[in-house]
Amino acid sequence: MLQNYFEIAFRNLLRHKGYTAVHVFGLTVGIASCLLIFMYVQHELSFDKFHDKTGRIYRIHNVLTLPSGEYPYPTCNSALPPAMKRDVPGVQNYTRILRLNGAAFGNEPVVQVGKARYSEKDFLVADDTFFDVFSVMVQKS
Repeated sequence: MLQNYFEIAFRNLLRHKGYTAVHVFGLTVGIASCLLIFMYVQHELSFDKFHDKTGRIYRIHNVLTLPSGEYPYPTCNSALPPAMKRDVPGVQNYTRILRLNGAAFGNEPVVQVGKARYSEKDFLVADDTFFDVFSVMVQKS
């Protein structure tokens, strides 16, 4: 009985080739779209999940308002995090991260380890509380 249904369906598909092509193309585009949306959402929700306290880590964003529009950027005044820790009951700790770019200062930052000196193009400076907030594995060489 089931084989008979498949034969009838196959004959109808061959008889109406134009409709079949449109339906198969639409189904293909729909499935591909759903898979791409799913992969995008999964990727966006997977960021920084390796930290122990990932549900309690937040990032401060400011919004720059210009006549051409509003532009969010991830920065704040350096006095804001200590004030929030002092005045806002839910804030347990904070860390500030600053990117030092050699082009902004005219020369590249230099790191000295013992007697060896290294010139770095991009350099990040963080508070001593960075490892209290983020659970990052540090490998000692």
